[in-house]
Amino acid sequence: MKKVILDADVSLYTPDLGFSDDAIVVLMASILFSQKHIDLLGISCVSGNVWMRQGVVNTLWLLDQMKIKDIPVCKGATFPLKNEFLHVPSRYVDRPELHWVGALNSWNGTPLLEDIPFGERSKTQSDPRMAEDFMIEMVSKYPGEITILANGPLTNLARAGQKDPKFFSKVKEILILGGAIDEYESQLQRAEFNFWWDPEAAHQVLKSDASITLFPLDICLKTENRREDYYKIVESNSSVSAIYQRLDQVYWDHHPKSDKKHLPIFDLITVAYMIKPSIFSDIRKGSISINCDERSKNYGVTKLKIKKGTHLSVVFDLNVQAFRKFYLDLMTKC
Repeated sequence: MKKVILDADVSLYTPDLGFSDDAIVVLMASILFSQKHIDLLGISCVSGNVWMRQGVVNTLWLLDQMKIKDIPVCKGATFPLKNEFLHVPSRYVDRPELHWVGALNSWNGTPLLEDIPFGERSKTQSDPRMAEDFMIEMVSKYPGEITILANGPLTNLARAGQKDPKFFSKVKEILILGGAIDEYESQLQRAEFNFWWDPEAAHQVLKSDASITLFPLDICLKTENRREDYYKIVESNSSVSAIYQRLDQVYWDHHPKSDKKHLPIFDLITVAYMIKPSIFSDIRKGSISINCDERSKNYGVTKLKIKKGTHLSVVFDLNVQAFRKFYLDLMTKC
């Protein structure tokens, strides 16, 4: 059974989109844990889509809904390694239509603000250990056995590496959602969000000696959150159908049936790869460079250099239908 730590910036919904794939990943990991497919050692929270404290509140609420009480939820980094965000840098305000700014969006308030999900605060407390301390403790206890799903900015992992220089060598593998390699960045002239939030952390993690598989936006944009899939899950009467409806209904209520656009479901990629790696293809070995010059408009932009024999793999393609089947089977048959 795989030993897993989920490191994420867990939002539940946003005023403009409604849908949150972060929350769905927590549900999927909980299902896999309940079905004994994985040993979910804990969930560590980091600022990104929401501020870290809000991510903790959201995660505890989701685990309550799943009736899971024994998974530690740890507080992690509120700010990136280098910068404490007090405002949105002007270079991004100038072109707001090009950048999702996560916790810096006005509706997310301040780093200390906690919005109670659906007015229902969890009675479970977060774990007293900081995220980096928890991860160091776990990989020391189970060296070479732990898979880390890194679905948010990489600040917590970088801090763990700074605190314990042997941390990365003790991890079995890290599955990272982040970066963009080919057309996406050249078209929009900006970085992918997770790496933009903390480029210095991403640089440290990707340059480590850990075994890393990276899922850039190039592959994530091939996934789709479909209306018919929403109804299949809601009407399945599975253990997550009611929760899923509460999380996703806002999105579909604000998108008429005539709207054929589908929002990608980014974060599910790492879970699918962990369980069904055979549905992924076009995997290239290489090294990643990240622009860490905060004065540059390309701050956080990634570039891939193909190189055999490296510890880092970048995944570019997947069988979309097999991916949908995995997702739907998991969400409807639990």
